Amino acid sequence: MNFHYLMRLVGVPSEMSLRIVVLHDTPDNGVKTFACIPWDGKGGAIDATSKFFQMALGILKPHESADDKCVYTGIERVQIGMAPDWLLGWMAASFAPKYMLGMVDRYKKAKRDGKL
Repeated sequence: MNFHYLMRLVGVPSEMSLRIVVLHDTPDNGVKTFACIPWDGKGGAIDATSKFFQMALGILKPHESADDKCVYTGIERVQIGMAPDWLLGWMAASFAPKYMLGMVDRYKKAKRDGKL
């Protein structure tokens, strides 16, 4: 299955200009907080006409026991209303359960192997 084709089908653009602001050591030492918005590089302002991506906010925190990992908590606002409801329903019913089960399996394996 061509994932790129599906992304284009639901309106995800192949290119986007973004503006990212990062605050270091906020709210704690070693933590990074960021905000990301669509950006119009020519106009030097927020791209209010972005049909897909509106904003993202997140926090990156060092992992407690692994120096090469981090914990990400975030929220994004995207617009995927360009796809028909039947397609979004099919994608949610097809991909979400498999993805969630895969996450559960990886978590159980990491727990069993003592990596958590």
